[in-house]
Amino acid sequence: HRNGWINIVSFFIVKNIIDLIIPLVNTISVGSLAFWLTHQVPHGWRFGDFIYGLCSLVIASQSLGFVIGIISVFNARFTVTMMLTSYIILVIFSGYLIPLNNFQSWIEAISYISFLKESYEIVLLSLYGLDRCEEMGLNSSYVLNEFGIDNQYGFLRNSLFILGHVLICSPVLYLVFFCSPETCASEARSLGAQS
Repeated sequence: HRNGWINIVSFFIVKNIIDLIIPLVNTISVGSLAFWLTHQVPHGWRFGDFIYGLCSLVIASQSLGFVIGIISVFNARFTVTMMLTSYIILVIFSGYLIPLNNFQSWIEAISYISFLKESYEIVLLSLYGLDRCEEMGLNSSYVLNEFGIDNQYGFLRNSLFILGHVLICSPVLYLVFFCSPETCASEARSLGAQS
C-alpha cells in the first residue's frame, strides 16, 4: 500500500471476498450432496435454509479466524493456541456434545457466545422443524425437543445472532488491521514523506 496503488479499505474488502469464495463453494457443494443423498424432505425453501445455516457458519468462522490471525500475525504458536482455545470453547457451548437443556441456566446463558450453536440450530430447524412434523402427522419433533430449540422463533433469533457476530467481528477486524502498530507506523511514515 506504500506505492499508492491500493488503500487499506479496498484491500480489506477484496481479501474478505476472495477468502470466502472457495469455502462457500465447498460448503454449498458438500451441503447439497448431504441434503439430497440423505433423502430429506424435498422442499426448496428447506434446502435453502439448510445451505444458509452451513454458509453462515463458514462466514462467522472466517471472521473469527481473520481476527485471531491479524491479532497474532507474528507469533504462529500463539495463533494456533488461540484458535484451538476459541474453537474448543465454541464447541463446548454449542450443544453438540451435551444438549443445552442439561446445563444449568447460567451456563446456558453463556452459550449465546457460540455461533456454532446458532448455525447448528438453524441446520436442525431446517431438517426437523418449520412444520415438518405436522406434515407427517406428528405433534412435535423429538430432536428439537431434545435440544430445546424453539420451532417458531428459533430460525430468526439464530440468524440475528450470527449476523450480529459477523457485524461485530468485521469492524473489529478492520480496526485491528488498520490500527496495528506496523500499519500505523507505515502510514505515519508515508504521510511524513508526502509532506
